[in-house]
Amino acid sequence: PLRGFQQRNEEQPTFGFTIKLTLPGSITVFAGQYFVDKNGKEVLKTTWLLRDPVDCLEDDWKATRVGVSTFTR
Repeated sequence: PLRGFQQRNEEQPTFGFTIKLTLPGSITVFAGQYFVDKNGKEVLKTTWLLRDPVDCLEDDWKATRVGVSTFTR
């Protein structure tokens, strides 16, 4: 499932959403901003966190991955 929110009161709004993946226990969170570039192309710039479950506190260090994604239309 996908859940999210958007700040619509800005010309270039910010947004955030979560995605529950099919991997047992994993979840991804995106935060980003919508832009229109100088050529009129729509761009979403995002930073994401992917959290996987781990069996013990000592493995917590490897449970969260961080990345950036750019989506265009």
